[in-house]
Amino acid sequence: HTYKKQDDALASIKNPDDPVPALFNRFTLKDVTKEYISVGDIELSNLFELPKHVKYVYLSTYNSGSWKPIFWAKPDKNGKVVFKNMDDNNVLYLPSYFHNGNVLPAGYPFVFKKNHALLFIEKKDSLGNLKLNYFNKLYDETIGDGTLLEGIFEKDIKYSISYWDGYWHPMDTQITNDSIVEFPKVPDNALLRIESPALSNIYQRPFIIENGKQVFL
Repeated sequence: HTYKKQDDALASIKNPDDPVPALFNRFTLKDVTKEYISVGDIELSNLFELPKHVKYVYLSTYNSGSWKPIFWAKPDKNGKVVFKNMDDNNVLYLPSYFHNGNVLPAGYPFVFKKNHALLFIEKKDSLGNLKLNYFNKLYDETIGDGTLLEGIFEKDIKYSISYWDGYWHPMDTQITNDSIVEFPKVPDNALLRIESPALSNIYQRPFIIENGKQVFL
């Protein structure tokens, strides 16, 4: 946030009546990501079909239990969109658009790898059993540095699993008898999330299964 109007801010470019998320209504917003961390450009050509009135597409990150738009770009006439100077540290992104005050999916979530490869997370219909022996919890309230800690499942506690397919689909709830929780019929290549009445669910990170291991994003 600066003290003068930025010519490349979305608020300076868009028509006054174009609805955009609140963050991008600020004329003084400047992107300084590349001054602090490694970045790369993301080019997408596989967006979902968008409503005709949609002029801008966003990349959202998953924080505090919801998807939050952090950057924007304008698709070309062929539907291709390029996001400049995006954090490339294995970050989970969701292409999004803004409609009636809501952030909606404009494509499949993906991970932007350090080598600038895009790992798309598109749920497959094949199902299999999934055994988990830990979850990750973001202890912001006690550590304050964004550290992800390994959490152990507790006995006799209910844990639920959901997968992302345009929204979070609840799948199954299990009560643990030991430190391992097993969920049957979990879709392949899905973005997953664990929740429990015993957890601060807004601090839970989604994860994928990669080479048989949980990878939290």
